[in-house]
Amino acid sequence: MACFSALLCTYAHAFFTVQECASYPALVTDADYVRFAEGCAGKEVLGFKVQQEFHAIRLTEPLFNGLFANARRINFHIYVQNTEFRHIELPSVEYIPGGLAQLSHPKLSYD
Repeated sequence: MACFSALLCTYAHAFFTVQECASYPALVTDADYVRFAEGCAGKEVLGFKVQQEFHAIRLTEPLFNGLFANARRINFHIYVQNTEFRHIELPSVEYIPGGLAQLSHPKLSYD
């Protein structure tokens, strides 16, 4: 299906199902990261169809925190490096197989 309007395309990708967010296609571009963050914000399980690292630098701090706001199971490794983030929130997380790598962020705090 082709998108004829940027507004309609954005709306079509605005919300993904629980299943889509647990097994999302690969993230390649910044737009892919934004689409994933916006469409899967608030979901409890996040993952990819293939093993992939998640690079926080591809998102803004509010999009990052919104994506992980309710996440309990995150099935990928998260790298937070070279960002301007001040505070990240993962309040509900119970499982991250690869963990969270925070590199070169002396002023970064997280919950």
